[in-house]
Amino acid sequence: MNESFGPEYVRPPQADCPDCDCCSAALCAKGRSSLMQCLGHVATDLRGTVANCACSAETTKHTASWRAAHIRATRLATEMPLAPEAEAVLRDLASGTVGANFSSMETPLRMRGLLRFVQGKPVLTAFGAAYLAARDGDRTRVLVKVVDVDTVNRIAQVEVTGWPVDEPVPVLLDLLRSDTGMNAEQLSGRCLEADANVDAPDVDRQVLTRFRVPAAVPGGTA
Repeated sequence: MNESFGPEYVRPPQADCPDCDCCSAALCAKGRSSLMQCLGHVATDLRGTVANCACSAETTKHTASWRAAHIRATRLATEMPLAPEAEAVLRDLASGTVGANFSSMETPLRMRGLLRFVQGKPVLTAFGAAYLAARDGDRTRVLVKVVDVDTVNRIAQVEVTGWPVDEPVPVLLDLLRSDTGMNAEQLSGRCLEADANVDAPDVDRQVLTRFRVPAAVPGGTA
């Protein structure tokens, strides 16, 4: 009988990620669903190699860090808005112009991820657009229902009152747990309240915040 895990055992190589040249497929799968990105799941000596992996970056659609950045921008707009002169810079960029206060506001807005430079020109990021949408849009307290919980990818699917029932909104499981104090099993099938922008043009721009257990749910208990 051969010893499978003796001193000469060599771990089989992991499959490379098909979308980047710095990580394994398993690492990127983990990084996409983690706020720590790929960087947070490797040894210290490998962090420089994976630090800029696009597969888990907040600028890549549908990663956990991308969803978290939209939540940060929305909460910034609704709970702690920028100074008027800083917000004016974002509005100027949204209209394709660079305002008079840009030079003094550029660094803090860029560090918040609300603007970036493309070919040397400042542009509004998706998170800057989310900030303005939250400032200008109609955020409403609505009933939502958790219809699916994926503990591997750390995502829950949530039906939102006033939003198409066949288009559930993906929500970070860690956000739901933090807001409600519930675990994944308790959240499955649960009716909650949340702030939603039900006027969003598509599900990618539907940002839910401030989840809580309602005092009572019509037709039953919370």
